Amino acid sequence: RLRSNDSTNLFRVPRTGQVILYGVLFIPNPAGSPRREERDNARSLLRIVTRRTSDDGLTFSDPQIVLVPDELDPLDQQFYYLSLHRQDGYHFGLLGDYRIIDQTMDLGLAVSRDGVQWSRPARSPLIPRDPDGFDSMSVYVADNLLDAGDDWLVLYRGGRLPHTAGSRQHQEVTMALARVGKRRLIGLDTAHRGEGRLLTAPFFLTRPQMTLDADVRGSLRAEICDAFGNPAPGYRREDFVPIRGDSRRHLLQWKDRPTDRYQYEPLSLRIE
Repeated sequence: RLRSNDSTNLFRVPRTGQVILYGVLFIPNPAGSPRREERDNARSLLRIVTRRTSDDGLTFSDPQIVLVPDELDPLDQQFYYLSLHRQDGYHFGLLGDYRIIDQTMDLGLAVSRDGVQWSRPARSPLIPRDPDGFDSMSVYVADNLLDAGDDWLVLYRGGRLPHTAGSRQHQEVTMALARVGKRRLIGLDTAHRGEGRLLTAPFFLTRPQMTLDADVRGSLRAEICDAFGNPAPGYRREDFVPIRGDSRRHLLQWKDRPTDRYQYEPLSLRIE
């Protein structure tokens, strides 16, 4: 019942003292299965991520399956570990993204509100591997992010050898540090299209001003809309003071009209 493997992370909830364990569980991957690859070092098993809880750190609950490869994943996709990071009411999962055919390990990203129901809105690696670099075959992240003011520092280990080779011969690895903006773990990139438009989901404005974290390589305009997407008079895109450049806190302004009148109101934002 407590079976797992070495890729296990434990976290303590400060408010309650509860211990949460995210670990890999093996499920059968028999001969003839479309997900089986003979080159894997555990070819008869498939790695998925489970969650367990404990009130004392000694007795743990039964495993609860939280992350499995889905219909958008290739058949050789497996999940090697899940490390937890909390921010802004969200759980960010730093996910070991293992591809058996290529024998590579990437750093994926999963998101959850409660740590149980997870989504993977970004399927590309958080830290791209360099084909000619020290991390050409693998990126393994530490179990937490380091606070550096406006940024997070990501401590990780890079390797040059395929996954299975590491268990048979000495593997030289390199420790490295990556930097990412605290609210830039997930973003919208429209650079490849030249222009883009976005209507946010309705939200409740809790502050008198609105700021935007954006790297604007051109010009950005916005308009305030009601919860159904209808523009507010005086707060249309033609009334907006255009934004340019890279800032974590661009101030949204509509000529001389303040936004505090919409504080504590439900609205949406259309961005171009």
